[in-house]
Amino acid sequence: RDRAFGLKAPLSLPYPEMVGELISLFPGEEGGIKRFFEDMEKTSLFLQGPGEVQGGAAEDIAAASAADYLDGVIDDWRLRRILGSMGTREPYSGLPLLTAMWNLLCEKGIHYPKLGMRHLCDILARPLAVTPGRGELMLNTSVSGITAENDRACGVVLSDGTRLEAGAVISNADYKATFLGLVPPGVVPDGFLRAVSEARQTMSNLQVCLGLDASLVDLSAFGDASRLIYCRDGAADPRDGPEPAWEAREVDPPDLAGEELEVTLISADDPTLAPEGGAVLVIRVAADYNHFTRFRPERGKRSPEYLESNTRLGNA
Repeated sequence: RDRAFGLKAPLSLPYPEMVGELISLFPGEEGGIKRFFEDMEKTSLFLQGPGEVQGGAAEDIAAASAADYLDGVIDDWRLRRILGSMGTREPYSGLPLLTAMWNLLCEKGIHYPKLGMRHLCDILARPLAVTPGRGELMLNTSVSGITAENDRACGVVLSDGTRLEAGAVISNADYKATFLGLVPPGVVPDGFLRAVSEARQTMSNLQVCLGLDASLVDLSAFGDASRLIYCRDGAADPRDGPEPAWEAREVDPPDLAGEELEVTLISADDPTLAPEGGAVLVIRVAADYNHFTRFRPERGKRSPEYLESNTRLGNA
């Protein structure tokens, strides 16, 4: 649910319900809203399999930027932002990514694993615990490289030089760290490496996790949804407000706190995260990844100033 611009707009409902809810908030945009979600469904089919929808409009839409497309469909700047970023920001992606995001929100749904994300780790670890000799779970062990043979990953090299063979390797590092830092040179095509090297990285997130005594906090805002996209300046037009100066050495904490916030009562999705009578609230705000590179003198290391800077921003 998006709570900004003086509105409360749902963000995750089946397509027909989303259309109805948004038309009730923006009656003058009825035609544009219907066209937008029709185009989202058609483009989603086209991207899943071009044979499902024969070229034409869907192919043209798939090649457009979200901002350019919405400028031609929606007049109200608030609605353009809601449709283009699921929040209060200017649309920033290409239309294929926007299509995939709305397909997730309205068609496939967003799911949280029962017993929480840690339960997935427990499931992976359990076979090793109950079947001696089946394998070894190595915690707090860093990998310095991925080995390859005949253009296929075949194992890893640990930081102490130990080599481990494997039929497949799953890397949980980001794509730049994986292909530019871990995969040996010459294994993947030069064109692919250039694309990875030149690709823009998405915004990072500054995250604050709060443990709450639920009896002391008003959590009624989460009656309809466990996640809210919130902009502090409610009904005001935020387009003229100060934005964080990420190119500066220090970001002004109040400027960051005035940005769009994702506020999640995560214990509503997973009650096991909090004891009885407690609640867990997570606040996230987008943060420029490159701003924090000065805190990383080398790979895997952070300077003491990193915690100090994040603490100032988190407190704000």
